[in-house]
Amino acid sequence: MAEGLRWWVIPGALVILARTVTLPPRESLTTAVPAVATADEGGNLVQVQDASGSRQPMVLPVPTAHALFVRCPEQLAGRRVQMVIWRRVDGAREATPWLRLTPRVRNDHTVPIAGLEDGRYDIEVRDGGLVLAADDAAMPGEAVLTAAQ
Repeated sequence: MAEGLRWWVIPGALVILARTVTLPPRESLTTAVPAVATADEGGNLVQVQDASGSRQPMVLPVPTAHALFVRCPEQLAGRRVQMVIWRRVDGAREATPWLRLTPRVRNDHTVPIAGLEDGRYDIEVRDGGLVLAADDAAMPGEAVLTAAQ
């Protein structure tokens, strides 16, 4: 059986050689990615990893034309926060959270959330001992966080 598969060695070696030749220089694989995206990037900087294992920073568009912008305090810029969103039905908060996420607050102190149904939402943000909330926020629109009661 091994003799029958021997002829695959040459095509396999050619494929490996072709991929090795097309790899970028080693320096471009280790480019530093900023910990916090700058304001002009809008926080849309993500790292993309291809099948070869190399990572490349890319700026991807986020559909923010129809989004809920959660405005956070200035000290949370660049930090990851715990966020819980409840949907409001008939003027009251639902018993179970609609969405739980851990977003990074952009440099402009906002967290855009796209893809939610139009409606009203209650939002809670936690960062360590700091608890902030926005009740009855409209989607699309802007929710300003205040100290939770």
